[in-house]
Amino acid sequence: MNIRFKTLEWSNMFSYGKNNKIELDKTTISQLSGSNGHGKTSISLILQELLYSKNVKGIKKSDILNRYCGSKTWSGRVTFLAGQDLYDLRVDRTGDASKVKLLKNGQDISEHKIPDTYKKVQQVLGLSFEVFSQLIYQSSTDLLDFIKATDTNRKKFLINLFSLDNYLEIGDQIKVKLGELETEFNTLNGELIGIKKYLENVVIGEKKPFREVPEKDETLEVKRTELKFQLDQFNDICKKIEKNLMLVKERDGLRFRLDISKPVQSP
Repeated sequence: MNIRFKTLEWSNMFSYGKNNKIELDKTTISQLSGSNGHGKTSISLILQELLYSKNVKGIKKSDILNRYCGSKTWSGRVTFLAGQDLYDLRVDRTGDASKVKLLKNGQDISEHKIPDTYKKVQQVLGLSFEVFSQLIYQSSTDLLDFIKATDTNRKKFLINLFSLDNYLEIGDQIKVKLGELETEFNTLNGELIGIKKYLENVVIGEKKPFREVPEKDETLEVKRTELKFQLDQFNDICKKIEKNLMLVKERDGLRFRLDISKPVQSP
């Protein structure tokens, strides 16, 4: 979505006093020039603080108030177009209490809790705080951060800048599917290697001559039955012989003592 900032108004923030205003869409502002300590950086910090409730320098809200202005309140307002919709964000801070109001085309769409309102602002802008701060603020020390950053960090910055998160999800799905296909390929390739090794080592003999199987002879079946009957009889006889030999052995092993007297029975 196309975002176009229109106005920025603030009072008693950082080194500024009351009723400051910049019309951001009147002319194209390419550069703010001025001596050190004259508030160039403060303008980008004010934008960050109003839109994201924090700033890159980590300055606490209690330290944003210009201590020389004699007031206990600092305030800011920024208007911007998101597509065809006009948004108006207003922030007032007195002591430890903040009031945040978000209007869309004149209608109040603020949430009950301030953090939820800022979440809605971020959804409208479509930019994370890191990307937004990189776009609107570059100091002499971090002007070349993007060039000096690692490929991974540059990739993350560009993904956030152009809202390409969906492509990351698609990429992850492709990686998962690719992993599954690689596993299936490795399995099939292993099986193929095994089959090739088997075919290389197996020896197939020469073809043997065809031999006709003779037809079934009924006389052979009768002969087989007779032989089986004779074999069963022979086995029965062998069992009887073995049993008789065992009994004879037990009989020959019997011994009798004739010197033992007959026991006397008690009356």
